[in-house]
Amino acid sequence: MKFYLILAILAAFLIGCGGDTELRWNNDAGSKVEDIQWMQQSKVDQTWPGETQNQQKTSSKEVNVLTGTGECLDFDGQAAEIWFPGGAKVAQLNDGEANELTIASVARKKKSGEAEEDQDNGLVIRAKIVDRE
Repeated sequence: MKFYLILAILAAFLIGCGGDTELRWNNDAGSKVEDIQWMQQSKVDQTWPGETQNQQKTSSKEVNVLTGTGECLDFDGQAAEIWFPGGAKVAQLNDGEANELTIASVARKKKSGEAEEDQDNGLVIRAKIVDRE
């Protein structure tokens, strides 16, 4: 009987000790970003404070949310949404694993009353600036 009790306690311990889910960011946006946040429904799950230069990775941190979005401050310090490769804005993490998300681009968040910009596949289309004739 003691054997089964010990086996049950050991099994409960092993089931309850799943690995932590970790996330780090790879900035491939073409410019620095600051104060990266992993979020779900406007609630911040984890923050990576400070600057992350282009082609730089952040440290890994434990997160609780498995499906979420990213926000940050862009190179001008303006609030921005993070876009992932392929135009995705939402990412799914692997539970109990070390995860890395690539920041493909960032787009400034719209302010109340601001006109919508044309978008293609989630990326903001910007006109090329040319000299006046």
